[in-house]
Amino acid sequence: MGACESGTPDAQAGADGIGDAYAPLLGNGGYDVQAYDLDLAWDIVTKELSGTAMIEAIATMDLSAFNLDFYGFEIRELAVNGIVSDFSRDGQELTIMPQDAIRAEKPFTVTVGYRGVPEVWPDRVGGVTSGWMAAGGAVAVPPFSNAGWFPSNDHPRDKALFDLRLTVPKPLDVVSSGTLVETIDNGNTRTFVWRTGCAVFMPTVAIDDFDMLAFKGPNGLPVDVDFRAGDKVASEVAEQAGVLVDILTFFGDRFGPFPFETYHLVLHDAMSEVAFSLHTTSVIRREVFADSVLAHELAHQWFGNSISPHSLGDMWLLEGFATYAEALWVEHTTGEDILVSYYDLIRTMGPPGKPPLDNVYDHSVYGRGAWTLKALHTKLGDDLFFDLLRAYADRYRHGVASTADFIALAEEVSSEDLGMFFDEWLYGEVMPPVPGLGAEE
Repeated sequence: MGACESGTPDAQAGADGIGDAYAPLLGNGGYDVQAYDLDLAWDIVTKELSGTAMIEAIATMDLSAFNLDFYGFEIRELAVNGIVSDFSRDGQELTIMPQDAIRAEKPFTVTVGYRGVPEVWPDRVGGVTSGWMAAGGAVAVPPFSNAGWFPSNDHPRDKALFDLRLTVPKPLDVVSSGTLVETIDNGNTRTFVWRTGCAVFMPTVAIDDFDMLAFKGPNGLPVDVDFRAGDKVASEVAEQAGVLVDILTFFGDRFGPFPFETYHLVLHDAMSEVAFSLHTTSVIRREVFADSVLAHELAHQWFGNSISPHSLGDMWLLEGFATYAEALWVEHTTGEDILVSYYDLIRTMGPPGKPPLDNVYDHSVYGRGAWTLKALHTKLGDDLFFDLLRAYADRYRHGVASTADFIALAEEVSSEDLGMFFDEWLYGEVMPPVPGLGAEE
């Protein structure tokens, strides 16, 4: 990577936030991360995580200093382009002062060596607990969990390639984002090497002594279900998870090809959340496994992981889409319209296009977000609606999209002015009725 250059009198410190009004201190300004390369080890006895993170980035302005998001840990070394650099810490903000300013458009590399027991913390925007959770094994739990186990630009707007080398004691296994490219036997430990083939926002990792069931999805897609070795209940649940191949086929017909090279389902209990889905990997608590939960999490591979939100205020593009996908699957398999069943509850929710600043995972982004899509589906009809979803999944594949982007594409595909429709459904304080569905009072 290019070296920092001196003699830059106009260099300034990058912002300590990426510019998202919903999360002023998430992410950072002044640079664009290209790749993360982590070389870590985890001790199951002490729960300590240690190693080195190398971050490749490109400056978007002349930088005298810049921030990374990083929570906890002892930093043992920190260098920019191989030169030891000063740094300071304030909560999640790690401020780095390179010896020489970094010129705009120049690539640079940050290397951080660290160690410590990862901490969890109440998420500042979702109202839930994030971070690295250890219980038997370990799992990195979203939302915005990157900063809880490696230094990062922790906002979905800045996606990057991700390589992970994680060493764990035998007989533990590691499941992460992307593809397992190598397993190295070190004697008493093993190193698992995972790599993504495209830019991601939030990679995950799950550690345990896993058994695995392997499937083939549509077009030969490698699919595996990982569960704790010797857990009879988890094994029985994993057998049920074969339905995911049917869900993949159902969604592929409606949303387009699966956006990644592989898919992993992990049944794990080292977390408080029911389930979550990150790049190529979904994690579900085994005791709450159901195909409707799986459908919701699987839909996030298209809407949330392949396409990430430009702002946390766009969260309905994730949760509303996944909830509607879940409803489509349930109706396909049981005939029940769950959105109609829960209409009386959902109609009391606020506007999904402007969730509360302190809770972007408000129920409205799920329920009313899904009803927005149901109303759009009714308005456009099957052909145009699914043409729109396939076009959206394709145009913004592995990228970032905003609500405005989706609305513009909907108008392009339908050749209709949908401004008033989306104003009412996404931003109106009162949820409008759905014509023809008997949902009116």
